[in-house]
Amino acid sequence: MDQTWQIIVSVVTAIAAIVALVISVIQISKSNKQSLFERRLNAYLKIRWLKALCDENNSFKESYLKEAKEGPILVLDMLFSCMTNNSYLEEIQPVINHVLEPEWQRKYLLKIEELRSLCEEVRLIFPENIGYSLADFIFYYEEMLVSMYKYQIALNHLEKESKELNRPLPTDDSLGNNCRSVVRNIEGTFELSERLFKEGTLEKAKKAIKL
Repeated sequence: MDQTWQIIVSVVTAIAAIVALVISVIQISKSNKQSLFERRLNAYLKIRWLKALCDENNSFKESYLKEAKEGPILVLDMLFSCMTNNSYLEEIQPVINHVLEPEWQRKYLLKIEELRSLCEEVRLIFPENIGYSLADFIFYYEEMLVSMYKYQIALNHLEKESKELNRPLPTDDSLGNNCRSVVRNIEGTFELSERLFKEGTLEKAKKAIKL
């Protein structure tokens, strides 16, 4: 009789252990799905905010590009402000008027690193056919902000030099590669923004969030 009870107790214990393991696996699975849901949602919202800025400023894009191709971009601070005019990027909105100032540069660098991390994250959390398109857009957006920042540094240096030598600011290709980099990244950012809409990438990402 004792042996029978021992067998029953052993079986019940084994079943309880299996049930506990199954429950644990289910809980972990639910937790992982919840975590993935939150990461996808946060990434999706940030990308929507960036794309919204492209949509809002699309009508001004050509005028900025025309100025960039013809000579120094003297309204770069306005473009930078327009492309950082949301709650996600507003912290670095004044940076373009404070380039190389330690306090502002730190904020700028932290936000650029955040964008670069977001670029890598979307490749990992979304299916490949969605994640890579989103990452390309984020990459160009980040590079656009970086190229504008570098351009402003070069422009400030040129303006300072012109003032010291008491001569007008050059209207030729003095800013060379900096100018071409700004043009390339502005064009790339707006082109990829349009592609997200035309190819329905954001809608696909939205559906993927639902798991």
